[in-house]
Amino acid sequence: MALADQDDVWASEKVSDLVRDIERIESARGRATPALAFCDVELVDSSLCCLSQSIFDVTAKLRHAERLRDFLLSNHVPGCTMLVNRAALDRALPFPAGIVMHDWWLAMVVASFGEIRHVSVPHLKYRQHDGNAVGASATNERPVREECTAQAFERRCNSRCRQIDGIAEQIRLFARRSAPSCPPTHATT
Repeated sequence: MALADQDDVWASEKVSDLVRDIERIESARGRATPALAFCDVELVDSSLCCLSQSIFDVTAKLRHAERLRDFLLSNHVPGCTMLVNRAALDRALPFPAGIVMHDWWLAMVVASFGEIRHVSVPHLKYRQHDGNAVGASATNERPVREECTAQAFERRCNSRCRQIDGIAEQIRLFARRSAPSCPPTHATT
C-alpha cells in the first residue's frame, strides 16, 4: 500500500523502486515481516519550482531512522513517500483513536516488528503552499507578527502542550498494543 497526497507529483519509477526494496526485505526475512520502504522528497512550491533537493536537508527528519526510539518523539518518514507490505498493515491496523498521524504509527510499528529501508532518490515532488494541512515546517514559514501579547504567548504554550500530550498518548497507545509482543531487541533500542 502506498499513501498518496493529492497535490504531490510522483516520479514514474517511485512505486517500482519501493516495491524492489520491500521484496528484498521479504526475500531476506520472509513475507510475514512488516516492511516499509520510503524515498527521498524534493520540496517544491505550488508551481513545482524546487525549494530543496531533499526534505532531509531542511527539516529535522532523519534519512536512516529505523529503530523504534527514532520514532518515539518525531516521525521521520513522510506518509507520501512510503510503501508498506501486507504484514505491516496486518500488524498496524486498525489505527487506534488518539494517534497523532497514521504514517507515524506505521513507522513505529514497522520499526518495532520489521524493517525500514530508505531509497535516497527523490521520487516525489512534495508541494508546499499556504494551504498545506501538513508540510515541511522549514518551508512553511508564516509571517512573523510583531505582536507578542500575553494572550498570544498563552495560545502558543497551549498548542505546544496539546502537541506534547498527543505524542505522549500515542506512545501509551503503542505500548498498550505492542509492548507484550515487541521483540526484546526492538523494545529497548
